[in-house]
Amino acid sequence: MFENINKTTVYAYLTGIFFACMIASNILATRTLEISFIALPCSILTFPILFIVNDILSEIYGFKLTKDVIYLGFIINVVAVGLYQVAMFKQSQCPCICSSSLNNSSTLCCRTCFLHVGQHLKLPGTCQIKGKIQ
Repeated sequence: MFENINKTTVYAYLTGIFFACMIASNILATRTLEISFIALPCSILTFPILFIVNDILSEIYGFKLTKDVIYLGFIINVVAVGLYQVAMFKQSQCPCICSSSLNNSSTLCCRTCFLHVGQHLKLPGTCQIKGKIQ
């Protein structure tokens, strides 16, 4: 199975794992992991993988290529954080998400959003759902 894999393919896989763990660590950093009396950010779950992949990259491919992966990972992180900020800044146009009432269930909210979008796009079947929601 692994006899046809060359060094470039392994480099691409390791780089992809590195980037995925780096983005996941940014997302997981907002959550906490409680172990008995210690509360830690959940991103500590991805850092061992990042360290191992970084070590493998530097041992096999050298410092220059590893440095390029780290710089590209930093650029990807900046882009991801920028996209997160845009997503948080731009509010949804769906009325069920914008409403502040907490007594609606999430299922009803999803159905209402589907109905709202379906009627806007004139999708078939939205008239049948409208009768069930209201």
